[in-house]
Amino acid sequence: MLDNISDLGKANDVRQVLRSFYTVLKGCDEYLRFVMLTGISKFSKAGVFSAMNNLMDISMDQQYGDIVGYTQKELEENFDGWIDSAADKMKLERGELLSRLKDYYDGFCFDGETRLYNPFSIMQALVKFKISNYWYTSGSPSFIVEYMKQHQIKDPETYCGIKVNENFTSSQEIERADPVSFLYQAGYLTIKEREEQELTLDYPNREVRDSISSMYLEHVYHVESYGALGSQIWKALKAHDFSKVIELYNIALAGIPYEDYADQGESWYRALFLMLLRGAGVTVSGEVHTSRGRPDVTVQFPEQVIVLEFKYAKNSSEVNRRRSEGEKQIQEKNYTKPHEAGTQGVFAAVIVIDGEKREAVSYSRGEGASC
Repeated sequence: MLDNISDLGKANDVRQVLRSFYTVLKGCDEYLRFVMLTGISKFSKAGVFSAMNNLMDISMDQQYGDIVGYTQKELEENFDGWIDSAADKMKLERGELLSRLKDYYDGFCFDGETRLYNPFSIMQALVKFKISNYWYTSGSPSFIVEYMKQHQIKDPETYCGIKVNENFTSSQEIERADPVSFLYQAGYLTIKEREEQELTLDYPNREVRDSISSMYLEHVYHVESYGALGSQIWKALKAHDFSKVIELYNIALAGIPYEDYADQGESWYRALFLMLLRGAGVTVSGEVHTSRGRPDVTVQFPEQVIVLEFKYAKNSSEVNRRRSEGEKQIQEKNYTKPHEAGTQGVFAAVIVIDGEKREAVSYSRGEGASC
């Protein structure tokens, strides 16, 4: 069905075949001791499974919340020797390696409580002695890419913390499924927390967040050499060369089709900047909550932290005013303060987008920043 998501006629033909198959299974119920069906997608029982309505759906049951991944305890107990060997090869303390593995590969959740590691990625990391993005290099589900091409899905940051009803994956058929359902069923979104019948979804870990950024850049915005561009932007940020940052960012913007700019505002430009860095594997956060507000972009380096505020000007006449507003916002909301207690240097800056020109046109160092 998913391979034919762009051809609903063929998808429905497949659905009819599956329904007939399940009818046979139900008719043989007295002879079946144990049957388990699993797969990447689950749509309403009124469709495919109407012929086999005696199934018990355990997809989100707490009793089975740990059967499709490794818990932290399972990882440390069953891969003890592998972890020590990888830490030795990578010249890391065991605790530091575990922390990095957790950041990259942990976080999948199906019951609202149990957190699981992705088995494929964690084993790749331990065998190859390298923490890397194994999720994206293993191949993106073709149906996700096809769906992205056909629908005006929102930028990746929009799905962080999105709230849905607990039945959101089974209340619709394939032709009416929304992006949230597809992203969840493909593993790009997971349950962050559960409160009664409401679920909060988010990306499970850094590997998946970086992967969806790469998928957007490659298949939605068609940014060529996005990995190299992101790496160069990272290096320019590290050197505080904001003229170069803007130059490289505008190269990415120049390659995006004209129609994709329709009605785009500040959040879209900020999201694209984040995607470029994440697509290159850079440690970067968007709208991190502080006691005074949420800075747009926070880039982490071993020796420093860079906080960026994006501002959108409708045209050239607004650029100076918007830049001043950004500087004032950084100062009044004290965006650098949460990072000043550590040993890292802190640097803040404002980047202004000219909506008429559709490019970044100005930058300034934020007031009160240090480096």
